[in-house]
Amino acid sequence: MKQIRHLGELILGVIIVGVTMIILFLNQSYLASQKRDLSDKAQLFQGQTLTQMMAQAKQTNCQVLVFNRKNQLVTSAAGVTAREALPAVLRYQTTGKKQAVVQTRQQDRLAYLMTKRDQTILLLQPKQNLWEPFWPHAAYIIGVTLGMIGLIILVLLGHHLAVERSLKRLKQQLQQIRHSEKMAPALLKPTDRYFDLEQQIVQVNDVVGQAKRQELKRQTDFNQLLIQLAVGVLLLDRTGLVVNSNPASAQLLETKIISRPHPYVNDIQDYHLSRLIKRALRDRETQHQEVTLTLTKEQIVDVHVVWLTADRLAVLLYDVTEIKQIQQMQLDFVSNVSHELKTPVTAITGFTETLLAGAQNDPKDRQAFLQIIATESQRLTSLIQDIIALARGEQRQPKLTTFDVPNLIEQLLPALQPQIAAKKIQLKLDLMAAPTLKTDANQFEQIVKNLLVNAINYNRIGGQITLTSRLISAGWQLKVCDTGVGIASADQARVFERFYRVDKTRSRDTGGTGLGLAIVAALVTGLSGTIKLQSQLGVGSCFTVVLPNEEAGSE
Repeated sequence: MKQIRHLGELILGVIIVGVTMIILFLNQSYLASQKRDLSDKAQLFQGQTLTQMMAQAKQTNCQVLVFNRKNQLVTSAAGVTAREALPAVLRYQTTGKKQAVVQTRQQDRLAYLMTKRDQTILLLQPKQNLWEPFWPHAAYIIGVTLGMIGLIILVLLGHHLAVERSLKRLKQQLQQIRHSEKMAPALLKPTDRYFDLEQQIVQVNDVVGQAKRQELKRQTDFNQLLIQLAVGVLLLDRTGLVVNSNPASAQLLETKIISRPHPYVNDIQDYHLSRLIKRALRDRETQHQEVTLTLTKEQIVDVHVVWLTADRLAVLLYDVTEIKQIQQMQLDFVSNVSHELKTPVTAITGFTETLLAGAQNDPKDRQAFLQIIATESQRLTSLIQDIIALARGEQRQPKLTTFDVPNLIEQLLPALQPQIAAKKIQLKLDLMAAPTLKTDANQFEQIVKNLLVNAINYNRIGGQITLTSRLISAGWQLKVCDTGVGIASADQARVFERFYRVDKTRSRDTGGTGLGLAIVAALVTGLSGTIKLQSQLGVGSCFTVVLPNEEAGSE
């Protein structure tokens, strides 16, 4: 606007100067025409007498002044003195210049000088400029000038409105880009001074649109990554508002996290976790701590609160409950293995040293000590074999073969018959004759053997074992039930852990290693099967194994 105003002022100045120059030029032409008219009148007066000239002058609105040879005024004219006319007379007499301007107090006059009979005659008429008389001519000049100024103003106004219209369209385009709206074309003509700017805005809109599409794609990919992550993630702004999250975090915190921004305390009910995030927000530093969440269940969570940018931080929640349990199980396993190995080794070492010290000379003591050494050696061998079996069961891939289940079970029974007979246990078999089972025969044999040994060891004298095998819709079912001591409800969830014993004293008396059921569980899992326990304390236990029948699946 300021530039347009300055341009208008410049154009107005040029117009005024131009009009003034034109008026002056026309005025010179007007004066020249008056001089020619006066010269023509003088030519008519050349052949007339002075009296005739005076009469003719009155008729033509002229005046006649006559000077004698002494330059004395002979005849006078109204409004003109001899002193005012004399300079023109002297210049004529000196230079011969016939036309002159006589300046008087009232109005300047044009003069034409000529000589007649030693007299100098001045033919005078009023000198009139183009603007004289003033008001009629001035009104005309002012009207023309104002008309031209008005025309210029209209042109400038039209130009200003066109500029404003173009700028308004460009402003609308920029606002549409700012608010991520679809940009409407400005439709400026190529001759418009802002056409190039409009083209640049279109290019900027294309670049911004492409950048927004890329940002949207990155955000979508990031959200998909968050959804797939097993680690719980909460994204917070610098004020503590949750702006994004993933399902894993909602599962860990046992709450429903809304999508709109909200305070983190709405989702986090644990004091220690809330305090950790508060400290990270306050100190602007990354925080790390292991937190135990005690909601509906106890969970151990490794928490990292990490600042991503100056105004965004991430709360990473990694559930390490299972890892901690595995670590504890490993510690318990090492401790139990050490203890179980130490007991027979100590016995073997002690009685061997006793024999070497002289007890071997007593046949009775020697026989008793050697029997103890043999028993403990057998226990040590069983323990090592069970550990090896457990490791192989977890690592070895099943070798699928087709076999007859009743035939395989009946081949196992002779090796167990002495233990069954020693406790006067009645064994009942309910084995489906056909069809055959396709799975790993060696692992299946270990499963049956360990379940039967467990049922024998923890059964009462004169008790009963029922072994059932049949084909069901889920696969092949094997059920081993006993009438033994049973297992309390509090212990049933842990009987498949390594070295876990419900009654440690009784277990050692039976010669068990504490790995039998752990081996069974590992082998069943390796064969993609399931194992369930039903037991009542003082009544007995029933273990049910279901294995997928690969042969049935292939058919």
